[in-house]
Formats: sequence, structure tokens, C-alpha cells
Amino acid sequence: YYLNKSEKKSSCNGKLLSKPDSYNIFIVVITLLDLFITILCITSISFTIHTYRRAYNLGKAMGEFYQKKLQIKLSWWERRDLFSTWSLFTFFSDVLLILGSIIKILLQYNVFFDAICVRILLGSALIVQAGVILRYF
Repeated sequence: YYLNKSEKKSSCNGKLLSKPDSYNIFIVVITLLDLFITILCITSISFTIHTYRRAYNLGKAMGEFYQKKLQIKLSWWERRDLFSTWSLFTFFSDVLLILGSIIKILLQYNVFFDAICVRILLGSALIVQAGVILRYF
């Protein structure tokens, strides 16, 4: 490739003057992936809320049974085994992933947010989720 002296020099101040078409396609694909992850996290949160609601109802029924049949009043501390701590960690991780993904999408479309915020939210979510997954090994 040889430079042509007749071409006009333009000032870009370190920024791209025109973005290639492949860049726009890449942004759209990444945005769709982030939206898919957000939908999966919302689904996971709804399952977690359903699980905790069922555990609450089971604990309430168990307390009524013990009260009626055995005349023993169960405290919530005695019913705590019905609630999974790992589900709570998963819920917390999903909330962080949703917030991080939404802010990441906004960053891609030049809405002002600090990129370090996205790194902290997504990194924290992944660390918590890794802890939840590693309990199986």
C-alpha cells in the first residue's frame, strides 16, 4: 500500500471517525447475550423466591403441627434448616449479574457510567456464584 499525496488529511483526535460494520454487529450480539443472561437471572430469582415461599409455608405448617399434636412451640431458629443458604447466595449473585449486565448495556450505548462499577458488580457476582458451584465438588 502506497500513500497517495492527493488524499486529504483529516484530524481524528485519537477516535475512530467511522466505525466498521462488523463493530455494530458485535455490539448487537453482545447486547443480545447480555439480555439473555438478564432473562436467565430473572428466571433464577423467581425460582429462588418460589423456593423460599414454599419453605416458609412448610415451616408454618410444621409449626402448627408441632403445636397441635405435640404441644411444642417451634421457633424460627428451629425451622431454619428448611431455608437454603446457597439459594440466598444464588439470589444475591443474580441481582449483581442483572445490575452489572444492565449497566454494561448502557455503557455500550454511551450512557455515562463508570466501567469500574460494571467490573465490581460482575466480578462479585461471579465470585459468589463460583462459591455456590464449588460446594458440589
